[in-house]
Amino acid sequence: MAGATGFLSSPEYDLLWTRYADGSTTSLGADFWHSRLSMSHGSVSDVLATEQGELGSDVDHGVKLRDMSTGATSFVTLGRFRDFVGAVGSTVPACPWSPAQGVDDCTQLQLLGIVDGAETDRTVTGIPADARDVRVESSAPGSVVLSYRALAGTDTEVHYAVVDLSSAAATPSHLAPSAWGRPALSPACLATVTSPMPPATGQLHLENRETGAVTQIDTHQHISSLLVGMVGDWALFGPKTTLDGGSTSDDFSFRAVPVAGGTSRKILDHATSLAASPDGALLVMGGTLAHGEGVYRVSAGADGAPVAELVAGTGQPLGITLVSSTVPAAAAVDTAPWKARWQLSRSTAEVVPTLRNAATGGSETSYLSPSDNTTEPVGMGYDGRVRLDWTGWTDSGWPR
Repeated sequence: MAGATGFLSSPEYDLLWTRYADGSTTSLGADFWHSRLSMSHGSVSDVLATEQGELGSDVDHGVKLRDMSTGATSFVTLGRFRDFVGAVGSTVPACPWSPAQGVDDCTQLQLLGIVDGAETDRTVTGIPADARDVRVESSAPGSVVLSYRALAGTDTEVHYAVVDLSSAAATPSHLAPSAWGRPALSPACLATVTSPMPPATGQLHLENRETGAVTQIDTHQHISSLLVGMVGDWALFGPKTTLDGGSTSDDFSFRAVPVAGGTSRKILDHATSLAASPDGALLVMGGTLAHGEGVYRVSAGADGAPVAELVAGTGQPLGITLVSSTVPAAAAVDTAPWKARWQLSRSTAEVVPTLRNAATGGSETSYLSPSDNTTEPVGMGYDGRVRLDWTGWTDSGWPR
């Protein structure tokens, strides 16, 4: 969640609000019930949402709204039979629910809020009558994107609609049904990205919100779980990858491409998550070789193209560094064991150790990648620890 004055993070499910101005943080307690990638704590606003009580059991079930810029709080009542599905500023989308329904049986949406001290309740119009599994996926100031499945369609076909929060009216998208890809929204464009099944590559699908025209752009990336965002007239995309994730053989960069088409450019070396901010920028958790891991603000530069600026760093380098090593002095390796250890900053690496005899020039080279096999004398674990064990054994036999 990215607001105008700060952003929300949730390390180990603890909610932390960090102010842009001075980097100070406010701890807001733990929340074990909601995914850190959902809109369940709010979006494109300084207003933080936390659900109070439980669906189906608590009459006072509702959502506490807290404006992190002013400290003002309010409470929106859900009751026992409305499911909380997200928040956009002070607007709380909710799904009518009954005990006979499953958690994925939402067929309509209500917009709850407070106007002049009184709670309001509006039903969203324009959602197709055969819609099921209605979900709030993403937002922009004044709008949210819904996903839903059609009763006559298959379980893998996902449709989208954009809801105007002022009118509570939904406009179905012209994007073709897809196998699910989290959408992104800007004033001019609705974007989704389909995750590929290798060897296929992911595809960006872009809809002009004024004309309804749809274009498609190849991401040239084979990895599934692609992120997507919008900054001005540029679409941004890349595999969802943690600092310790990925491999050395694939492209995990977070990239930007003009909506009108053209060559993509790298913005970050990797991205883990992103959130749209009220001014049209993105906050992205990711990293670059130059500045390391952290939260980056991606906004339009002087020429309109996205540029990244580090907002809050974690202190972790993106490049692989040697943390520590234990390498014994040279010994009579033909008679005594010799064990060496190197600790790397992370394990997503290909390591090539070479053991060379200084007297003869003879050498032995190994090619290592992360493995859980600890029986081999030379290897690297998933913790980034490289081992080289020489037992002192040599072959002095004669062929027969």
